[in-house]
Amino acid sequence: MAKKTRATTPEIMRSKGVYDVIIVGARCAGSPLAMLLARNGLHVLLVDKAEFPSDTLSTHLLHPPAIDALRRWGLFAALDSVGAPRLDKLVWRYQDIEVSGFPWNPYDVDHVYAPRRYAFDLMLLEEAIKAGAEFRSRFVVDDLVVSRSGSVVGVQGHGPRGQRTIERASLVIGADGVRSVVANKVGAATLREDPGKTCSYYSYWADLDKSEIEMWPGFWTGYGILPTNNGLTTVSVGFPRSRFDEVRKDAIGNFMAVIRTISPDFAEKLDSAERTERLYGMVNHPNYIRQRYGDGWALAGDAACHKDPITAGGITDALLDAEALSVAILTGLDGTYPLAQALGQYETQRNTSLASFFDMTVEAASLTPPDEPTLEYMRALQKNRTEADRYFSVGSYVLPTEQVLTPDRMSSVIQGAG
Repeated sequence: MAKKTRATTPEIMRSKGVYDVIIVGARCAGSPLAMLLARNGLHVLLVDKAEFPSDTLSTHLLHPPAIDALRRWGLFAALDSVGAPRLDKLVWRYQDIEVSGFPWNPYDVDHVYAPRRYAFDLMLLEEAIKAGAEFRSRFVVDDLVVSRSGSVVGVQGHGPRGQRTIERASLVIGADGVRSVVANKVGAATLREDPGKTCSYYSYWADLDKSEIEMWPGFWTGYGILPTNNGLTTVSVGFPRSRFDEVRKDAIGNFMAVIRTISPDFAEKLDSAERTERLYGMVNHPNYIRQRYGDGWALAGDAACHKDPITAGGITDALLDAEALSVAILTGLDGTYPLAQALGQYETQRNTSLASFFDMTVEAASLTPPDEPTLEYMRALQKNRTEADRYFSVGSYVLPTEQVLTPDRMSSVIQGAG
């Protein structure tokens, strides 16, 4: 019988030498999940094939729901110390239109961040370790351990020196990204899928003196600006996926051509600024929602759902997955509900919450230029800060499109602008 680690923590039965939970993947889904479970007394093993701190391809942005989650977990001060600037203004520009504001939200969040992943992921990992999770870096999961009845009961993998080991647990979590080993090994079904529509490139520049999040749609392209750590600014450009073979032949030339076409003045600034790293390309942008659980396993983060990076929702999704899954695991392992029922509720809750934003992202990924009714609406938003904030809340994973971008509501905004 397990000992009680806290007066408020129900006892959980475990065999000697067996973890309650093994989590594969220690970035922005796995580490917070490990932290939340360990804080509640569970014996957690967290593994990752990477060494930390380390960078990874990312959209960087934490939307208001992510900020709210981190604050609820007591990590607000830690987040502030990661080194990314506070961002309290979003700007959407197209030709002569400029709409600015900040996403309306019910969390009383008045700023967001776009941190570098080497710093943000390390912060989350350190909090998981501080909470009591055991961590192994450079640990590659080769296979899952499956019982005779077909239940996942552990992982088989190897460390940096090639030593092979088997670890067992009541539950194995795949928080290991798009190419999830766990999802692949269990054959997690794809519940929704839409082919990838974009490819994108980004890098970091010094001396741009940017303090706002900027979105510049173009003609079947677009670019975005995100201030990040160390005074650097992330600049990204999106292209239709069909152009990838053409674009990659001269990535920086095509990158600058898009910016020069949309905003010649900014292209000039970019030409004279210092690019501090190479250009990073992202082409694998599948849109899917996978089955999230089965007998002895569950998925979180990009392993469970991935969307085009155009709406930068990956980190926010991962944090919210971690919280919802932690609740399911705790109530399932302490006997409040059967574990399968608790994990089923997790799947239903998260997939229902994601549905509208999934559709919105797939539509945005078409890179379709704004039509005249949309432009008329955006011109009206220039005169209506309240509605502008609601508009930004859609792309920030706060309000679903059906609460903001309906024909009747958009028409009302336009009429109100005179």
